[in-house]
Amino acid sequence: MVTAAMKENGISGGEGGQRMTALAVSSDGELLIAGTDVAGMWRSENGGEKWEMVYGGFYAKGVFSVAIDPMNKNRVIAYGGAPTQEASVKYSNMANGIYLSEDGGKTWEFVLQQKGAALKLNFTESIAYDPSSYDEEKGMCMVAYWSRPWDLQNMPAKTAPYYTGEDVQTFEKAETDGLLTPYRADTNALWKTTDGGETWNPVCVGLTDGVVKVHPTNGTVYVSNLNGFHKSIDGGKSFTTVKDGMIYGMDVINGDQYQDNVYINNSEGVWISEDSGETFKKVTSINFPESTDTTTPDGIVRTLKVSPVNPKNMVIASHQIYNNYSSKKYYSTTGGLIWAESDYDDSKDFFKANNRDTCYVWSPTGDKVWAFGGDWVISSTNGGKTYSWDYNGGSAVYMDGRAAFNIYDPDLFYYGAQDFHGALTTDGGNTWKHIWKWTNYTGTGGTGQGYGSVYGAYAVDANTLIAIASVGTWGAERRIFMSYDAGETWTDTGVVVSKNTSYKWAEMCYQSPTDKNVIFAGNFRSDDKGENWTELDGIDVVCCHNPYGKKELYGYDNSGNIKVSYDDGDTWQMVTKAKMPDGITGGTISDMAYDGINNILYYVSGSSASRSFYKLTLKDGKTTDLTKDLVGDDNFGVAVQLVAIDPVNPEIVYVGGNRTMYVQENSVQRSTDGGLTFEVISTGSADSVISGPTGGIQPYDLLVHPTTGELWVSNGCRGWSKIAPPYTK
Repeated sequence: MVTAAMKENGISGGEGGQRMTALAVSSDGELLIAGTDVAGMWRSENGGEKWEMVYGGFYAKGVFSVAIDPMNKNRVIAYGGAPTQEASVKYSNMANGIYLSEDGGKTWEFVLQQKGAALKLNFTESIAYDPSSYDEEKGMCMVAYWSRPWDLQNMPAKTAPYYTGEDVQTFEKAETDGLLTPYRADTNALWKTTDGGETWNPVCVGLTDGVVKVHPTNGTVYVSNLNGFHKSIDGGKSFTTVKDGMIYGMDVINGDQYQDNVYINNSEGVWISEDSGETFKKVTSINFPESTDTTTPDGIVRTLKVSPVNPKNMVIASHQIYNNYSSKKYYSTTGGLIWAESDYDDSKDFFKANNRDTCYVWSPTGDKVWAFGGDWVISSTNGGKTYSWDYNGGSAVYMDGRAAFNIYDPDLFYYGAQDFHGALTTDGGNTWKHIWKWTNYTGTGGTGQGYGSVYGAYAVDANTLIAIASVGTWGAERRIFMSYDAGETWTDTGVVVSKNTSYKWAEMCYQSPTDKNVIFAGNFRSDDKGENWTELDGIDVVCCHNPYGKKELYGYDNSGNIKVSYDDGDTWQMVTKAKMPDGITGGTISDMAYDGINNILYYVSGSSASRSFYKLTLKDGKTTDLTKDLVGDDNFGVAVQLVAIDPVNPEIVYVGGNRTMYVQENSVQRSTDGGLTFEVISTGSADSVISGPTGGIQPYDLLVHPTTGELWVSNGCRGWSKIAPPYTK
């Protein structure tokens, strides 16, 4: 997403929008890999000029540490999992653990399952290769270490469940069968591999929650964590504690005159060792950043990184308490003697910079340093003095709601987002405007720029926008908001879309195909473009219409009844009661699409326990269960919540959904024969019949452009992607 002004200035990107958690760079400065909390992994193979989404067997929702083999950038180790807000006993932890890539992060193998790991947002460099273990014949470093999160899983306490090592041992082994790797017991330890990452074993029990570094030439292992700085000279079997206290900044650099140097920091300042961590000397500093809370890793000064070209150049971060958005970056050009706060140039930003916790990596060839500018990658070319956006292609943003192309002008499109409100395009996605202002809210971010989550959105015309939103917190009631100036100001109608909070897939806004003034938001209708609203009688959501010149609108209620209206939604008639999967009582419909040529309704129904995909032929009332025809090689079957058809050719039917807690192989599927057969089209999946950049992952919405036939997929937290129709060369 990019504004018209940005495009005129030669900026091809500007997008971002998901909390960043990990960052690594190869020894030649070309390969960069970035991790997010719930939007997976992103990579660049040209020094950050262009980023792309990664899937390729990486099933975890988040990425919390990445290490690239310093001698072979094709080999990458990553530690993945789901953070606290995504915790789920049954599914989330299934994909937690260590992943190995042998092609520079394009595809991955799940090599070590650790169910309880990564249940808290984490920014430590917990994985490190041993450069001295390089095997010339095999062309890779054989040894690497991982300091497993343990106590961090319970710090600080949140409302979501946390798991200790004892807790995860109670999981039934049956739940782990089938997820591509044998069950491995969670162990409170430093883990080690001696075969380049294929197999892992615990080597030092209790040495967890740490930043890990290895001496460039002699294999000495350093770990800094909640309990201090620790050193091992026997391959990680035993450690000596050299310095006590919470230490969450540590770095080691290469070079003959620096290889014995170890740099650490605590909340009091920077300490340097010139004898491989045997002794440390504190640097007497001016303007060293202050800590806001030295009792938790969330509040201390940490993330110390030293330039490998000139160790006088250092960067560090003053982290704030979780979700505070006021973390600060600092730099020093004097080896830590004098510190200054970094500046940030936001002229390339599309979204509002949240300014959250950061990680750093230095370019191995100069003064460039990459970091996080809130929810995207930024960089500095002057040693950390000034940063700006540097994330072309990194389009992650959380769309936790429903949207639709404008019925009268499909190039007009407004979508909502949980964390960044959403964006509006009036030219089919060529340029965008960030919709951010909520003048009735004065919380985080300043007056009119506060927090608000949009769960349903629609552009009635270029100026009139509808949003079903909760303002202030995720749990706030979801009300209808209207804007009549393209999102510059908003009116809170006070109308609560209460019936739809139990099934978010139905929080949809729509418009009459025969009267532009008639609009719908969930279970409410307005005949004057949102000035006044009345509750629909016997219907909870309007979701589709007949695009072939007829007047009918289709919708459904919370009891699974499918209904039709022939008078712009004023009255509704019963069509049929939706079928439900076997064993499901009290289920609902999650989505529906109408084929106006063949008079067919497709719908998905059920509950979170089980959903099925059906085809209803209205001519004879026959219903066919299509679920069995879907490509179902995922470990838990097929996740189905969504359906869409191509108005250009209604024989083309799309179905998809997400597992929420981990990424599955068959997120989006397509039929070109009216639902008789299906094929996976999620790119990045081994089963996909199409190729190209990764897309169609974890969809929260499926939309087909009425004139181009392009499938627009909101990839959950991973932004939007477009997939061409099968009839486009």
